[in-house]
Amino acid sequence: MKLRIANIGFPAIHHTIVPVELQSSGSLSDYDALIFDPQFVVGSMTQDVGALQLRQGQVRELLEVKAGAVVTLVKPSVTAGYFLLDEEMWNGSLTASITPEIGFNFSLSRTASWAGRDYFYELQEEPWRFDGNFSADSLLSHGRTIATNSVGKVISAQFDVRNGKILFLPCTFGSNTQRTGFAVFRAVESLLKTVRPWTSSS
Repeated sequence: MKLRIANIGFPAIHHTIVPVELQSSGSLSDYDALIFDPQFVVGSMTQDVGALQLRQGQVRELLEVKAGAVVTLVKPSVTAGYFLLDEEMWNGSLTASITPEIGFNFSLSRTASWAGRDYFYELQEEPWRFDGNFSADSLLSHGRTIATNSVGKVISAQFDVRNGKILFLPCTFGSNTQRTGFAVFRAVESLLKTVRPWTSSS
């Protein structure tokens, strides 16, 4: 069955990726995966607490019931933009630990998953710019390091959450959204194959 990936503000275009508004009536759990930009989410948030909690519940269902995947960007100073994950990611402690730091070079970790490797491989010729890194070493012990910057700080990590996967990625600077879309598709496909061996992208 063809993958369907809900997208809230992630700069990526692919035939499997469907743009979704944060306040739309459709359920995020109807998709196989969710990708989102936390900075975009902050700009789209409503004061309707019930609506936000509903979205949180849909992400929980996506991970727990559908064994789905969530991919998001590593960005500092937008902790509220990760509210979709807060209940799943230790009440937001991990995302709150993202520290601002500009970087341009990276190294893949020996522990990097195929999903992470696929993403970085597809965009290896693109100009990278990292806006932040994780500073919560104790929390990172719960996940898998995908990549580090030139001084060894973690800029990409993957976590097993409920029955699904959550992957934090940096984004290339001014890259082609179609190329990024294919890289994200490859990453999601790899994530789902680890929890859904029957997954097919065709």
